[in-house]
Amino acid sequence: MADSKAQIIIKKKINKGGHGHHGGAWKVAYADFVTAMMAFFLVMWLMGADEVTKAKIAQYFNHPNTAFDPDDDPNANTIPRPGIRDSLLSGMDGSIPDDQVPNPVRAEIYLERNKKVGERVRLEMEGQAFNIEVEIQYLKFSIPEAALFLPGTSQLRPDAKGRLNKLGDIFKNYNGQVTVEDYTNETQIDGNAQPSAYIASTIKAVTVMNYLVESNFISEDRIRPIAGQSKKSPTDDVDAETTKQQRRIEFTLTKIKKAE
Repeated sequence: MADSKAQIIIKKKINKGGHGHHGGAWKVAYADFVTAMMAFFLVMWLMGADEVTKAKIAQYFNHPNTAFDPDDDPNANTIPRPGIRDSLLSGMDGSIPDDQVPNPVRAEIYLERNKKVGERVRLEMEGQAFNIEVEIQYLKFSIPEAALFLPGTSQLRPDAKGRLNKLGDIFKNYNGQVTVEDYTNETQIDGNAQPSAYIASTIKAVTVMNYLVESNFISEDRIRPIAGQSKKSPTDDVDAETTKQQRRIEFTLTKIKKAE
């Protein structure tokens, strides 16, 4: 009787965790699979990529802090990294690591070259050249306007051609662009009144350019004239040195960036 009156206890067991697709193990495996497939397609893409793209990617992973600068110059030295600018291949300003540059040229070399050219200008002009400024990328110097032109005209002095011939020999061997800039305050040129000194200075700059081009010292695409009207007008009460500084022909030689 005691057993028949015992309390019946019913236990309910709850299974947690749900179905298998709610688990996370398969997600890890799937992520690994997707990563492997992505790596596979990247390898396949790289195998079919052009040399410039490969060089850019190699540059990024080898030297992530330096930029890969493309250039549209087909004649640039692009082995083994095509598309790099000539200035970068030269190792200018540390833009490209030395181990990435074939036969790097230090910036100091360009400076030394310009110094040599500047010294040659000083000697060839026999004291006429002044304001000689030498930098890595350019060389600048001036010649008195009176040493090249007859007063009040755009005609070259008889002895000016000898000076320009010497300069022409220097320009011919300089791998770069040449800018001719005239500074004057004159408005009367060859007996004709010009609208401004700006026009007068342009005429004289073009005269110098034309002589150098026609004498085959430099090609027309490597030289250009610029008008540079004097900011200070020479007057009778200034000394000769000040007048020479104000009325001048200024030449700027700039290192060429593309192969000719």
